[in-house]
Amino acid sequence: MESLEPLLELDLSPVHKKMARPKMPPSVDANPLQPKSRRLPADVRRARHRDRMQRQRLAEKQSIELKRVESFMKLLGVEHERLPKYGTAASDELLLQEGGEGRWVVFSEDEPVIYYQPLATDTCHELAFRGYQKMQEVLGGLGARKLYNEAFGWKVYFSMHDEGEKISMQHRFTKRIRAVDANGQRITGDSLASATWRIIRTPELYTRMYRHHMTSRILQQVDEHTSVLMRTFPDENAVMRLRFVCMVVQVEDCVMDSTPDEMGFSWKSGTRRRVRILSSILDPDKCFPRATTHTPSATAEWMREGMSYLSFTEIDDENSIEIEYGGLKNVGSETASCTGLPFVCMNMGEGLVRWEQLVTPTRTLLITEK
Repeated sequence: MESLEPLLELDLSPVHKKMARPKMPPSVDANPLQPKSRRLPADVRRARHRDRMQRQRLAEKQSIELKRVESFMKLLGVEHERLPKYGTAASDELLLQEGGEGRWVVFSEDEPVIYYQPLATDTCHELAFRGYQKMQEVLGGLGARKLYNEAFGWKVYFSMHDEGEKISMQHRFTKRIRAVDANGQRITGDSLASATWRIIRTPELYTRMYRHHMTSRILQQVDEHTSVLMRTFPDENAVMRLRFVCMVVQVEDCVMDSTPDEMGFSWKSGTRRRVRILSSILDPDKCFPRATTHTPSATAEWMREGMSYLSFTEIDDENSIEIEYGGLKNVGSETASCTGLPFVCMNMGEGLVRWEQLVTPTRTLLITEK
């Protein structure tokens, strides 16, 4: 039997021979400082992975922000091509353009003139985009979701937010109207936006929307769909102390069709066309560098924050148009005892009813003699 052992060893493969060798204990003379592996420690690998993910998220965020700006600029370009060209405007409407010199503006007959410095076109587009983003944040929030009341077909939503020294109000007025008016004429989002744009740019028509005399002046016509205006607004005592400078821009976008069915589920995934007129309050110090807007005055108080929007969404399957007026403004704590609404909210509701009468004509009655 002893003579067979060498033959058995010859039949083993090299792999089997290696596995059959007895394991040797580690050498005592080995250097303890020599690393066993080139792989980095776990905490170092985690730190590098965290830094790499942060850089990746930052790059993605910058890319998303760039795409948002590009998309908004495309919206402005579409509006510029879509809106009609009015040709040569009147001399009082040929206001300041990019690169123009500032001028003294007469806002009210019983007030001193004020020096207005025009804004560059790129600055106006950037401010308009910030206002568009602010509007999206407001619409995506939880404010103004509970129905407060209904009047003249309008549903009223509003919520108050106490932010320490100031109280802000978020409001929403919604209504659906038929796409055909009382005289049989077709109503579209473009026709409502066009009529509203004409009211906004015409001080006499703008004044007719409110019970109190509200002054409105165009300070700068940036392009066919962007303007800078100065306006007054009544306080809780119906005194025209409040005033503000705002940028008004008209854009077109889309909204997802999330109308629920009879069971309360939403199965539709299409989009609906929507035209919006967005107004954002600007910093008066940037527009009036020579004025002292921070100085307390018994006759004038400048508003520095706030935004509003008026949107028209076409609902083809129902042959109707959904109108929504909303926004965010700083208000006082006083409310009307008859409704419980802030005075500014009541003033908005009255203006909406008069605006509807201006843009949607009523049926004409013909009186004939027998």
